Amino acid sequence: MEKLNMKKIKILFLLALTPFLVSCTKVISNPDVQTLNQRAVELMNSGDVKGAIARLESINDLNPNFPQNHYNLGVAYYKNEEYEKSVESLKLAISLDKNIADAYYTIGLAYQDMAEKEITKLDKPDNEKQVNNQESSSSEASENPEEKKLTKTEILALVVDNLKNSKDYYTQYTTLISNSDEKTKIEEEIKIIDDDIKKYEEKISSSNN
Repeated sequence: MEKLNMKKIKILFLLALTPFLVSCTKVISNPDVQTLNQRAVELMNSGDVKGAIARLESINDLNPNFPQNHYNLGVAYYKNEEYEKSVESLKLAISLDKNIADAYYTIGLAYQDMAEKEITKLDKPDNEKQVNNQESSSSEASENPEEKKLTKTEILALVVDNLKNSKDYYTQYTTLISNSDEKTKIEEEIKIIDDDIKKYEEKISSSNN
C-alpha cells in the first residue's frame, strides 16, 4: 500500500492544545465569550470535539479578532479531520498574530494529512478505472460535479503540493521555536518530506511518459 514516510510528532500538538484554550479566557472580557470558551475547554477535554467546535465558532461570531480562538478552532477542526477548515482557521490566527508557533506546526500536520488522504485514493481496488479512465470520469463528473474523479497524475500533483506546503509551514515553525531538540526533530521531518516530494514528482514524471 502506498504511504508517506511520515514521522508526525503529534504529541507536541496535543500538549499545546489545553494551554492555548485556557489562556484564551485571559484576554476576553465579554462574559458570554468567557462562558463559551470554558465550555469549549470542557467539551474538548471530554472528547466532544464537535461540541467544542460549535462553541468556538460562536466565539468568532461574537468577536472574530481573537487569534487564540482561531487557533483553538483550527486545532479542533484538525482533531475532527476537517483539514481544509483547520488550515483556514489557523491561517486566520497567524494573520492576527504571526508569533503563534503551534499554528504553523499544526498547519504542517494538516497538509501532511491532506497529502496522505490523496494517496489513499491511489490504493483503492478500482483505482485503475477511477484514475485512468478519463472518459468515465468525465461522464460521472457531469452527473455530480462535486465528486469529480481525478486522474492519477492530478492526484499525485495534489500530493506534491500538499507536501510542499507542509514543508513550508514546518520550516516557518522552526524559526519561532527555541527548543533545540524539538527543532532537530522537525528538521528531520522536513528531510523526510523532501524525500517524499522527490518520490512523488518522479511518479508524476513517469505517468506523463
